[in-house]
Amino acid sequence: SFITGTKLSELKTTKKGFSKKILAKNIVDSILTQVFIHGVFHADPHPGNILALKNNKVAFLDFGIVGHFDDELKDKITELFVAMISGNLEEIAESFTDIGIVGEETDIEEFKEDLYNNMEKYYDTSLDEINISSLFGDLLFLAKKYNMHMPSDLILLSKTIITTEGTALGLDPDFNFVEIGKPFVKSLVKSRVHPKEIMKKVVRTTHNLKRFIEKFPKQTNELIKRIKQGDKGIENIDRDLQVLAREMDRSSNRVALGLLITAFLISSAMIMGVEQKMIYGFPLYSSVGFLIGIMLLIMLLLSFMREKAR
Repeated sequence: SFITGTKLSELKTTKKGFSKKILAKNIVDSILTQVFIHGVFHADPHPGNILALKNNKVAFLDFGIVGHFDDELKDKITELFVAMISGNLEEIAESFTDIGIVGEETDIEEFKEDLYNNMEKYYDTSLDEINISSLFGDLLFLAKKYNMHMPSDLILLSKTIITTEGTALGLDPDFNFVEIGKPFVKSLVKSRVHPKEIMKKVVRTTHNLKRFIEKFPKQTNELIKRIKQGDKGIENIDRDLQVLAREMDRSSNRVALGLLITAFLISSAMIMGVEQKMIYGFPLYSSVGFLIGIMLLIMLLLSFMREKAR
């Protein structure tokens, strides 16, 4: 089936009753939802690519340019966006640094100092007067200046934000991105402390740590080979690193399990105060988290006991 509507680029010539103010808000809400909820977004939302539908709903056309964030990058982008909408310049600097891939030639402290200095012009600006497009542009300019390798989809996001803001201003000259973004950010922050989201992050972080630990022995061996090629008089270092690699190889699963136990217990305690379903008078998500943590702890203790018995 086909979607019937009027392209935004043709609204000036139509007499259909649309509220341009509501259309502008719905476009921004849709883009923000695509980016921060789904992690996949239309990266070219100009007026020719958007249809105005009944009841001021919108539909996007021509998905020739699409941006995509994995969960880890989406979390970092979310932190940056929340900081931008909140006007927290220190947090903007920290979040942006976390996103960029810093090369060996980059002086990270000098970059941060330059970033703070560049942000000074926003200190005397009221939150509602901050131009998100200009702020994104300033951040990317500094990233280029310091040879930081930003994710390509972050570049696409900045293009998307700039295009979206331009499209919205074309509909509503009084449009303000920060004002429209505030309610979305509130719901976004609330969703990030939901038990399901916390548990997803716990599992993902633990998986990343486990993967790092499992790779460590191999990377250590590679380091040993490189050292050998550069210097023959390092027999003691060679031997010590070999022992360390073997120990890390043996203990990697236990360390990962220990981290998982800690994560479950801490996150379960953290969400005790969050509204959640009750079962037999106990909070559901917290109780499940504690039970899983205790079960894993028993497994870890049993593995230690088995090794001692050998």
